[in-house]
Amino acid sequence: MYSKKQFAALELMCRERAALAKKEMEYSLMEYWLAEAEEWKQLRDSLDPFIGRLVPLKCPSEVEQRPSSNDTRGKMIAGASPLCEM
Repeated sequence: MYSKKQFAALELMCRERAALAKKEMEYSLMEYWLAEAEEWKQLRDSLDPFIGRLVPLKCPSEVEQRPSSNDTRGKMIAGASPLCEM
């Protein structure tokens, strides 16, 4: 997922390309880049403010498992490889 800074950078890049297209009198290309810039701006503005503050989740094998007596989650299946090994 992109951050607000990345969306802003992509918007700026599109606006710069639109300015260059205008300078070269490529008006259809200019309109394209301005539309792209507007899309990046809308994505930046709609980004949930908490997304940028999320920390990466731990690998399931790193999380402490406390299964109940009926719970089979977290138990190794015969022949299966452990998760998150690289």
